[in-house]
Amino acid sequence: MTEAYNIYADGTNKDDLVEIKGAVIETVAKTAVSMKIKNRYGVGDPAAGSVTYDRFKTSASKAYGTARTAGKGDALKNTGKVTNNISDRQEIIEELEEGDVTRFGVVDLVERRQNGEVASMVAYLDGKFFAEAESKATAIAGLTTDMKIEDIIEKVIQTL
Repeated sequence: MTEAYNIYADGTNKDDLVEIKGAVIETVAKTAVSMKIKNRYGVGDPAAGSVTYDRFKTSASKAYGTARTAGKGDALKNTGKVTNNISDRQEIIEELEEGDVTRFGVVDLVERRQNGEVASMVAYLDGKFFAEAESKATAIAGLTTDMKIEDIIEKVIQTL
């Protein structure tokens, strides 16, 4: 059990908290759109301040039998490492009145707040992720409002 910081079982002894961090983190990972897109296979310890990611070049499709004829497949190409410095520490702090704790109990209050905190974390993480993506985005030249959707999608794919 983890000792509470500011919830007291009596006048002097801090209460024990139920640990739900694992469930919250797992739910955030399943819910956030950004978690489905970004690379999660880094090397390093986020608690220490940074994680490094390898950027591998996408392989090209070739005719069936090419590797067998050559006696080997293509070498994997690492186009460089990207270091993600973990410098954005956040917290969610909510204050309760003793009457609320008495009425609902610590366990019930923690379970009730879990979904709200997950929603808050997902909104924050997705917002930061897409703001960064937008700041690094490449403008697609030549798009007009009278273009067919197929042509727009083709330009987007070619730019990517």
